[in-house]
Amino acid sequence: MGDGMSGAPLQLTPTTVVYAVRATGSIAQNGQFEIITIKNTATIDMADATTLEEGGGFRLVTRDGATTPANNDNAKYVRPDSYPGPPIPANSTVWSVAVFDITPQERGGTLEYKDGHGFTFRWSIPGSDSGPQVEAMKMLISS
Repeated sequence: MGDGMSGAPLQLTPTTVVYAVRATGSIAQNGQFEIITIKNTATIDMADATTLEEGGGFRLVTRDGATTPANNDNAKYVRPDSYPGPPIPANSTVWSVAVFDITPQERGGTLEYKDGHGFTFRWSIPGSDSGPQVEAMKMLISS
């Protein structure tokens, strides 16, 4: 996964990906969820980080070039406890998730984040469960 946009006021670092058919009581409409944990570190006060996402946000680009926005279909219902997202106080870190409702063939690919200034950041995502929070995330989404 990767580096977190060094020097930006909001540094995003994807750390873990988990694939599941069912998560936090929801069933994937397209076959499975791709759940990516993201470490959000703010160097300034980010009271409402969504302002940086105007005109963008997270999306998944599959290996065949298809694009899926975060929180599509039943992914919008997947909200694991302990991953609240914004607001993010200055000089602090908050964890969040980007969730995609995908077909099994769309696993992996590239996670993209387009900020409100039009800059796009990209991270390669493995096609199987990977990262330091895999077991913890599996426990959180099973409830």
